[in-house]
Amino acid sequence: MNIKNAQKINSPYLTASYENIGLIRNICRDDKGDRKYTDDDIKWIKFLLSLRNTGMPLNDIIIYAELYYSGDDSIPKRIELLSSYKDRLAEELKRLQTSMDFLANKIEFYNNKLNSNNTNQKKCL
Repeated sequence: MNIKNAQKINSPYLTASYENIGLIRNICRDDKGDRKYTDDDIKWIKFLLSLRNTGMPLNDIIIYAELYYSGDDSIPKRIELLSSYKDRLAEELKRLQTSMDFLANKIEFYNNKLNSNNTNQKKCL
């Protein structure tokens, strides 16, 4: 897969910039010098994008990549890093669920008020 096809999974400049900072390594090139991505390269790029989607800052993604490239001895540290972001996402999910519940209750309140003939209810916030 060439760079144009690989970039369909991300922004046009991301792949090259990830290569420049060492997140993507050892990319083969054809005789014209064009990058040739393997299926494993694409899986790695998608994984990096998934880390980014967790809210993980680029510096921590770089740390993760260094751990990954250092070999299986780093698996406990990788688990620790991933677990910390999983815990952060769990807390964020709780906060978002509380907000969703609040909004759902307020919408239900308003819908009930609209459907009610009782005009003596308390003023709506």
